[in-house]
Amino acid sequence: MHLLPLVLLPLTAQAINIVSSNDDGWAEINIRQFYKTLTAAGHSVVVSAPAENQSGTGSSDETPTTLTEPCEFNSCPSGSPAVGYNASDPRLNYVNSYPVTSMKYGISTAAPPFFNGAPPALAVSGPNVGANLGLAVYFSGTVGAAHYAAEAGIPAIAFSGSSGSPTAWNAPVPASSQVYAQLATKITNQIVASGTPYLPDQVWLNVNFPEVSDECASADDFKFVLSRIFSGIFSDDDVETCGSKRLPTETTVVDTDGCYVSISVGWSDKTDAAADVQAIVLDKLSDLLKVRSTPHPRVCQPWRARPVINRLRQLGAAARRSTAKEQSVRPRRSGLQSRLLLTLPSGKTLSPSFETPNGVAGYFGLPDSVAMWDLINHDAATKEIITAYIDHRKNNCHGDKSNKAVRNNVVSWSHDPNALPAMRQAGGLRDSYYKTLPTLHHTITENLHTL
Repeated sequence: MHLLPLVLLPLTAQAINIVSSNDDGWAEINIRQFYKTLTAAGHSVVVSAPAENQSGTGSSDETPTTLTEPCEFNSCPSGSPAVGYNASDPRLNYVNSYPVTSMKYGISTAAPPFFNGAPPALAVSGPNVGANLGLAVYFSGTVGAAHYAAEAGIPAIAFSGSSGSPTAWNAPVPASSQVYAQLATKITNQIVASGTPYLPDQVWLNVNFPEVSDECASADDFKFVLSRIFSGIFSDDDVETCGSKRLPTETTVVDTDGCYVSISVGWSDKTDAAADVQAIVLDKLSDLLKVRSTPHPRVCQPWRARPVINRLRQLGAAARRSTAKEQSVRPRRSGLQSRLLLTLPSGKTLSPSFETPNGVAGYFGLPDSVAMWDLINHDAATKEIITAYIDHRKNNCHGDKSNKAVRNNVVSWSHDPNALPAMRQAGGLRDSYYKTLPTLHHTITENLHTL
């Protein structure tokens, strides 16, 4: 805490009006520490957050009601009104409803009296207790609050941290709360220093901090990386960084050793913004995102996609389209992305997953990860190329850390010649998948010369 003036005061000349919310509740220590740190940096901040923990409520919105039990951590008594504030600091407001409702109340009602009647210039949410990566953005109340603000015309940033557990505002401040508050303020200050408009219309940032540890113990230990929320298998190119037009996923960034903070550019539908919008944010964060001007191996190399991997993605997509022509195909627009649903001869519908432990083949657009290993074992050259991908994937795999053992087992299948027949005999493989292999195999082997 004694270091805050040294860390944060250089940007106080750009102090602005900020509304703050979260989904962990108004009395959780992360939002209180962030409030103090932003205030120490010179900003005028008003907190408007749920009376209770509302994690996982996404974009739910409901009229606040009188409390029938105490606020979290007994921060207000049962029977308290639907909305209220801290008697010793009226800038701290609770709303007995969801994060979106709390943010809405903060923007329209709680904050303007402190801002001479003006709306807030920026909305921040979090830091959340726990990461909000990939699919989690659809369910996160922290993200939901930021997303609402962006839709309401207020530039917004959602912050989440991997370390910590729900802690009362009056407990000793955990190291993770201090570090995350400083990092979040650093990013906020950079956005403010970049000038108005702070973010493009309908844009919100999804920021995820890795775990605080002995190696990542202070704000100065962390590095910032522009990322994307979801894997961009079938999407257009991203803004170019590190010599690549495909940004790493935020999960990959946070899961990489080296204290990396992911900053993803979200759009109005809670998916990734287009490259031209990413480029605007890249310019605004250029002082933080050193990767643009200094492609140092420590910054770029951990997730820089090898050219062969990008080519395999293209081949996989081509193989999948080719296979689809021989089968019944039904296009569908889901909440995540546009994808093809393959109706296999067995009558079962297959929708590849690109973020699950068994989704390695889906990463290429192929029907099944197990079928992938069977496919590559038919051709030595193909196997050699994809083995390079497997090694890369094994060292830089994405996803929840608890799934690493599962992914390692998936990787090991390609090195065990007896695994596939045994799994098929045990019912682990669908016969219908094998019928797609000739087309897939032909598509890849015919294009080996281009790799």
